[in-house]
Amino acid sequence: MNHHTRLLGGVLTTLTLAVLSTAGAQGRSGPCSDAWINGAFVDVFGRLPGSAECSVNRYGGGSWSSYEDLKAKVMHAAVCPDPWVGQAVFEVTRRRAQGNECNINLYGAWSSYPDLKSKVQRALSTPQGLSTSEARSRVQQSYQTALQRPPTDSEYGYWVPQTISQNLSVDALARAHAEWGAQQTYGQVLGRGASGGEARAYADAALRGASSIDRLWSELMTSEEYRRRNGGRNGPANSAYVQYAKDARFNTSGQTIAVPEQCYGAIGVKCAGVSWMLGSEAKWSRGPTRADGVEMGYVTIGVSVGSIVHDNACRNIGVSGVWCNGQTLWDETLGRLGAATSEWKKAVFASMPTNRRYWDEKFGPYPMNNAALMARYTDDLTPVARRDTLLPVPGTELILLATGVPALATMPVMLNPYAFDETRETRRLAAPSGQALDTTDVQFCASGQFQGLVQVAGTWGTCK
Repeated sequence: MNHHTRLLGGVLTTLTLAVLSTAGAQGRSGPCSDAWINGAFVDVFGRLPGSAECSVNRYGGGSWSSYEDLKAKVMHAAVCPDPWVGQAVFEVTRRRAQGNECNINLYGAWSSYPDLKSKVQRALSTPQGLSTSEARSRVQQSYQTALQRPPTDSEYGYWVPQTISQNLSVDALARAHAEWGAQQTYGQVLGRGASGGEARAYADAALRGASSIDRLWSELMTSEEYRRRNGGRNGPANSAYVQYAKDARFNTSGQTIAVPEQCYGAIGVKCAGVSWMLGSEAKWSRGPTRADGVEMGYVTIGVSVGSIVHDNACRNIGVSGVWCNGQTLWDETLGRLGAATSEWKKAVFASMPTNRRYWDEKFGPYPMNNAALMARYTDDLTPVARRDTLLPVPGTELILLATGVPALATMPVMLNPYAFDETRETRRLAAPSGQALDTTDVQFCASGQFQGLVQVAGTWGTCK
């Protein structure tokens, strides 16, 4: 080889190495299956990527227009905690993300990288120095979306300055409120906080208009977790989100939906009690105030074996049964031999002050400050097996005194077996120790036993 040949070989060698160096940067081997990502990291950071940095989706959702575009995405993916945010801010502004621009709450939820870019564009193009009225409007809209109520004065006082200083969007605000509302609701119903996934799931649904605090409350009240904690029964819930069928065993239209019931099994119509019956009045106590501002409450009210079986008979029979439609007129003559007569007479007999075969039970929680919502709430009407009891035979007469109080013309004779079923709600109702019941009603004692029997113008037992 002469001198000229060696020189030419040196030039060729130099040129070849330069070309290979350029190609190697783009196609470098390394930990990532995509060779361009390996090369981009070497070019930008002088190192190979870690395994967590190899996902193509990390860079523009897996889409880039050129090697230079990928290098820019690699560089700005490291700027913010969320790699997409740093890239999107750069592509919108052509500069590095600054300060609060890395805050994902500025942009709400996004479904894809292009969707995030459009949200970044919208958020960062909003003029700085947001007005108080606009910030107040955003806060108000976000509360309605997330919690279905307006903010309180103190909530406005906190969130308006935050919205101005961080230029928070309605979606970002609504997400924060919805996740807080989910935490509150899980704590009030299940006694525990929501997991991150549970809170996000409610927030996602609320922002789509597919859920509300009332719906979440009702779903949790009828969840398997709630039933495990509460003797196998559901709590009161909005009948729009949980429905119970009438019992097909005793009703030819048994697959129709049972009407919503509150204080199911109690004396009187729903939670009203009976005015002439001492001690049966409804006594309300406050429960939790929900995230949507609805005040929940509990009601303590009188219950008897008769009121339990009468309510269950009416659920199977329908409004044609005696006193099954909450009528207020005395209908003894018309209803003497009608459906549910025996159950109703047993309830009246138990409620008379001279007999006092009733005890207090606590129901709820129900909405206290929203009558329309309260009317839609229902106890757990899932049919279950009945407890045995005997009812008065036909012909046992009741009369109405001038005072409006019913009285017996003759003593009832308990011979007719109760034929219908019960519900999960009424099966939890049981007489405490010391309560007097008809001797046929021992299964309604919480203990399932009597202490003994006493004979005074009739026979009753005292629950053990």
